[in-house]
Amino acid sequence: MVKDWPDLEQLGFIDHPDNQAMAGRLLSRRFPDAPGVRNLPVSGYTNQIILILDSVARGIGFTVIPRYARRSFAIQVVENGAKVVDTLWLLHRAEWALSVRAERLLEHLRKHLL
Repeated sequence: MVKDWPDLEQLGFIDHPDNQAMAGRLLSRRFPDAPGVRNLPVSGYTNQIILILDSVARGIGFTVIPRYARRSFAIQVVENGAKVVDTLWLLHRAEWALSVRAERLLEHLRKHLL
């Protein structure tokens, strides 16, 4: 169980392309006096979600991933109360109508995310 920063150092960090930013934002809230995510030992690096989760499931290290990504794998999740929420923006040219597919997607997102 992770209680403090040395626990994370002992586990090692499974890094991925977005992990420095995500882990930095989350871990700085949970461990404000810690030296930062760049100082953690890296146990692995990959850009494939299944390999990230597989490494965590095998006990090779820990990672920080979005909630929707972790739901697809049986791994231990440490909830810490320090939630990080990102805003999703849909940008499109006002003079161009959205496609039917995009309209359906927006309808789905509004129904399930808002």
